[in-house]
Amino acid sequence: MTAYYTTQHRPNTEARKLPAGGRTYYLRCLRSTCEGFFGRAFSATLAPLKADRMEASGRSHAALWSVLRIRPEVVTAVDMLKARYLANTGREVSQAEVLNALVHVAQLQIARDHPEFGQS
Repeated sequence: MTAYYTTQHRPNTEARKLPAGGRTYYLRCLRSTCEGFFGRAFSATLAPLKADRMEASGRSHAALWSVLRIRPEVVTAVDMLKARYLANTGREVSQAEVLNALVHVAQLQIARDHPEFGQS
């Protein structure tokens, strides 16, 4: 699996159409779960970060991306999940969307199974 995509590597145009929930569906799920888990602290921590990014870019509607170093095993797992999603739904999903979904699901399981990550 490769982490780059060109016209030759990407699926057909039907698969590239937006999913029913839009590109930010999994992000909205993650945000909702984080707000429920962390309470107001999540929004209070996120707001200044978003404001700083918009100010640094000079645009009011800047894409708020962060660069994160992750291990090759994580990239491989994300790419394999992307391929399964495409095979099962016929729709393409981005690496960011897969990572959002993984964090959303993992957050609930980690909080339940590992008390050191539970409520503070």
